[in-house]
Amino acid sequence: MPIGNLEALYEWAERDDPGYRLVIFVTSWLASELGGRGWAAPSVPMLPREGEPHETRIVVIPNTEVSVIYDHEHEHDSGRVELLWVGSAGGDT
Repeated sequence: MPIGNLEALYEWAERDDPGYRLVIFVTSWLASELGGRGWAAPSVPMLPREGEPHETRIVVIPNTEVSVIYDHEHEHDSGRVELLWVGSAGGDT
């Protein structure tokens, strides 16, 4: 399942200017790991939402200091992922 909204990714790249290689790595990781497995580790739910059709999750992308907060729709196994925020794992950007 493709990622539905990449605006947060573009905002991060413009705001933090992380460098071309990191942007490419993060973009590739998101497409391969979250694209069809938005529910899987290393991401974790931010708030428990039993019975809800979607949940907000957070992941620190392995081998980086980049955090991604996203909404994962799991109703009807659509697996749709909407990026909400991308930024430094330790920062407050």
